[in-house]
Formats: sequence, structure tokens, C-alpha cells
Amino acid sequence: MIKFFRKIRQNMIKENKASKYMLYAIGEIVLVVIGILIALQINNWSESRKNSYKEDELKRALLSDFKETKIRLQETIKRQQQVIDYSRQLIISYDTKQLMSIKDSLPLFTGFGFGSWWRAEPVTKTYQSMINTGNINLLSDDILKQKLAEFHAELDSGFEDQEESMNLLNALSIQLAPYGFMLKENIARKEIGIPHLNDSLLKYIVSDKDVMKLQLDHSLFNLAAKRMLLENNRLKSQRKMEGFVDDILLILNKHD
Repeated sequence: MIKFFRKIRQNMIKENKASKYMLYAIGEIVLVVIGILIALQINNWSESRKNSYKEDELKRALLSDFKETKIRLQETIKRQQQVIDYSRQLIISYDTKQLMSIKDSLPLFTGFGFGSWWRAEPVTKTYQSMINTGNINLLSDDILKQKLAEFHAELDSGFEDQEESMNLLNALSIQLAPYGFMLKENIARKEIGIPHLNDSLLKYIVSDKDVMKLQLDHSLFNLAAKRMLLENNRLKSQRKMEGFVDDILLILNKHD
């Protein structure tokens, strides 16, 4: 093809047809430009298809991650709310000098109210990989990118008090140890593989002496109240994360 055009060009020059040659040259340039533009368009179309395919893969991976994250957050929020409810009941009973009225529940309330700690572990592998590789830019939905960023910002800031909360938990465990409440609660015994106590004797396990001693343990309840504040703040943070997860899942399910 190149030889064919070259031959036409040479013949025009020999015949001294300058005007026709100029028109031909312009036409040849236009054809070359059109060829380049078509090649670029094909290349852009091919690249766009690849990016679209990668984006779909990323959305499917994010959908899987956030479905699991939703399950983990729901379980943690449920457990954490239980911790707060038990702690609240204990503190109110202490404050009103009514611990004796919940004597049989003290092992359960102290074991899981004062002695347990919960934190959800969201699945973040896809998002972290997208950030590290720059593939986050493949997401065409700006609202989705915003929600992902807000979720991970909340995740990063939601556990700033973790060390303080764990220190309080350890302090509470030390102060509760002399009462032996953990070994007086069948739910706890089951969790650690120790045979149940005889149910008919459970109500006699906690003595009145233990309850009166607990009622005077003011530092224990001060620690518990401080920890409850931290747990309540963390619960709010995890509920906020759950809201972001719902928004993200709604967007991803629309694209699925």
C-alpha cells in the first residue's frame, strides 16, 4: 500500500502536476490522521473495557467483604450492648444499695458486665489492597468512594481508647478475683470447659457476706462506671460504622 501511494506521488511530480500533488498530499495526511485517531479510539475502548472489568471484580470483592463485616458488627454490637446493660444494672443496684436483690445474678452480671470486652474485626483486605495499588481510582462511583473512606476513617478512630479500656478491664478483673464470681457462673464454666455446678445449688453459691463486701467496694464501681463510658462511646462508633456498611452494601447491591 505504501509503495502504491509512493508511485502515484512520483508520477505526479514527473508530470509536474503540483496542484494535484498538493491535494493528494493533504488527502494522505488526513488519512494518516484518521488512522491514528481510529487506533487511539480502539486502544481507549480496549483500556476502558479492561478497567470496567476490573471495577466489577473489585465491587464483587467489596460486597463479599462488607457482607461479612456486617455480620461481625451485628454480633459485636449485640454483645457490647449486653455488657453495657449488665454494667448499668450492677451500678444502679450498687447506687441504690439493692445488690442483695440481684444476688443470684451477680456471677452473670459481673462476669459479662465487668469482665468481658468485645470488638468487631471488619474485613478490609480488598479496600486496603485498592489503596496500596491505586486501584481505588477504578471506582467510578464517587459516593461509594466517599462512604468507603468515611467507614475506614471511623474504624481508625473508633478504638483510640482501646488501651485505656483494656487497662480498666484488667483492674476490674483483679478486684473481682477474690469473689470468685467467674467460677460461680455456669455460662462462663461452659465457655472454658468446666463442668456445670448443680443448678439446684446455684442460688446458694453467692453468700450474703460476698454481697455486703461488694456493696462496700466503691473503687470497683468507680472503675466500672468509667469503663462503661468508654464502652458506650465505642458502641456508638460501631453503630456509626454499621450505618456506613449499610450505605455501602446498598450501593454495591445496586451495581451487582
